Amino acid sequence: MSILLRITLATLLLPYSMMVFSDGNSIGKVEHPYIQAQEKEVTFASFYQKDSNPKKDNILKHKFGFGWALSERWFAEINISGKQQPDESLTESSYEVELKHQLTEQGEYAVDYGLLMGYENEDDINIEEFFVTLITEKQWGKWVGTANVTGIYEWGENINNEFETRLAAQARYRYKPNLEPAIELYSGEFNKGIGPVLTGSKRIAPGKKLFWELGVILGIDKDSPDQTYRALLEYEF
Repeated sequence: MSILLRITLATLLLPYSMMVFSDGNSIGKVEHPYIQAQEKEVTFASFYQKDSNPKKDNILKHKFGFGWALSERWFAEINISGKQQPDESLTESSYEVELKHQLTEQGEYAVDYGLLMGYENEDDINIEEFFVTLITEKQWGKWVGTANVTGIYEWGENINNEFETRLAAQARYRYKPNLEPAIELYSGEFNKGIGPVLTGSKRIAPGKKLFWELGVILGIDKDSPDQTYRALLEYEF
């Protein structure tokens, strides 16, 4: 059995075990494995959390990022996040650096692969983490399935050093370039949810494109927020 086939089987089977045991705040952006040479991008994302528990209700988070292709196979990104609690002003909460590697050419194998590595400092709660994400993507006709399986090592002043896992998955229907409906699934310590997402892209000039996402993730257990609304706007140039 080839190495890539072993990885494929592990990726397809691992999420089912992770659904019960994974932890960590999981709702974010589902990453895709592809990199365009010489590409740069600016990203703005927002997450708004609603819940019947006042401690988890009405929480807003913004994330701003800038990324650039180092080569045809490597992509670097820097992100800064801010959080706004009820009756409080928006404050900077974390920063993050990421490095993505496209492992295979698109269509080279039955499944396309990428690897994302990164470091995040959540200075509002004095927690640091290093993470590695295996990215897989496969197309079936007009359907595209993407899975992000992440391992995280976390440490800080107020927590015990620990290893965590997370899952983010997306099934997307390629209706037309400016409208692609999807279903997303997340599993983590504070969020286990599923919900509909609309995505699309618009080419505005040669080599320049806008990409957008809008969705709502519904909690599927009592510990998850009732709804998490997420929006993303990305400018690629």
